[in-house]
Amino acid sequence: MIRFLSVCVAASVVLTGCVPPTALNAHVTVSGGGSIATVTDTRIVLPNTPMKLNFVTAVSPTCGPSADPAPEVSVITPPAHGTVNIVNDYGYPTFPISSAFYHCDTVKVLGQLVVYTPATNYAGPDYTSVKLYFSNGKEVISDINFNVGG
Repeated sequence: MIRFLSVCVAASVVLTGCVPPTALNAHVTVSGGGSIATVTDTRIVLPNTPMKLNFVTAVSPTCGPSADPAPEVSVITPPAHGTVNIVNDYGYPTFPISSAFYHCDTVKVLGQLVVYTPATNYAGPDYTSVKLYFSNGKEVISDINFNVGG
């Protein structure tokens, strides 16, 4: 199962579902198969507060940079009442305990951080769509609905 909440890519695995970090009221549905999977996610966001949507990285079995490239991240549909920023940053992967890469969860690695920031003083619904494109041609499209202000 693929979880866009915190997708991690391991050198020996095409798509690795990762356990999401604590997510307030995150409801995730995964559909599709083959080369494209669609993830639908609902989040409650505090007004005027950025929310980490994802940390995307690729690591080797030794937790260093992978020979396989990390997926490309792009915004398909920008939010109407906020922004989504994709920045290179260091962070921690979140592989599930059952993964051979779980030991990498304590190693800070370079990746892409995806952050949603609601418009100043906005409260209400918002939506964005973000795509991960993998070098093997597979794609994960994440449709994220926000309830800003609960």
